[in-house]
Amino acid sequence: MVKETGDNPQKGLVELLGRALTDKDLRAELQNNPDELAKRFDLTEKDVEAISKLDSETLEEAAEKLAGRAEWTIKVVISKSF
Repeated sequence: MVKETGDNPQKGLVELLGRALTDKDLRAELQNNPDELAKRFDLTEKDVEAISKLDSETLEEAAEKLAGRAEWTIKVVISKSF
């Protein structure tokens, strides 16, 4: 069941978006089954409205950029550790 508007949307929405940026399968599920994710992440009606407006191409691009930054950060840490 989707929460009523007015509940704290931040925790579930932030968790969903953060995980979607790092999990390709979750991104696909976000596009194909947002209502089920709304239940799993305890989203409000406003949250569901927001995720339904997400563009899959933009989300994929953001995920790719994040993955590139994470890879670069790991390389920097390793090179400085030696």
